[in-house]
Amino acid sequence: MTDAFDDLLGDGPADDSAAPSYRIQEVHHIVGGVSIPWLMKSFRMGREKVMKLLADGKVKPIGTHNNGGSYYDLPEAAACLVKPKQDFAAFLKTLQAKDLPVHMQDNFWAAKLKEQKWKVQAGELWPTSAVMQVFGDTFKMLKTKIQLWPDTLVESAGLTDAQRDILIELNNDLLNELSRELIEGTKANETRSQLADLDEIA
Repeated sequence: MTDAFDDLLGDGPADDSAAPSYRIQEVHHIVGGVSIPWLMKSFRMGREKVMKLLADGKVKPIGTHNNGGSYYDLPEAAACLVKPKQDFAAFLKTLQAKDLPVHMQDNFWAAKLKEQKWKVQAGELWPTSAVMQVFGDTFKMLKTKIQLWPDTLVESAGLTDAQRDILIELNNDLLNELSRELIEGTKANETRSQLADLDEIA
């Protein structure tokens, strides 16, 4: 393994007793950046392919050798050189518009729009206004029924005026709490608008 680090460190240790500290030094140098020859050997690629993939990924050197060669950040370079083994469909779901080249972003948003239209037609996606309409109608129904409780109980159970006043106060507290939870809960659970994604890439 030490040969892979020759272009960074020079020759390996003279004896086995120096090997542990040498390996620590190897890790230190990797963190500080790796060279094109190191990437070629570690990822089993030719120079031309390594350079092309780094260029396609817009990976820039983070330093320069004494001999004029360049150092690259290993995680950043590896992201361009390693072909992901995860399911491609799952990988695509992790992408946002900003992760794509500019010429592909129009296609991304077109696909998102088609997906939204399909979900609307399937009843899986509701406009915010429609959701709020359902919440509002439900709250109005609850409010009407709750406000009728005192008069209904006066007639059926013979509540006193004092008891009726207490029930009305409790009903008002309940309605105010429902209204507050409805408003605050809607804000807290509001889904991210795709306009936010547009702002990020603008």
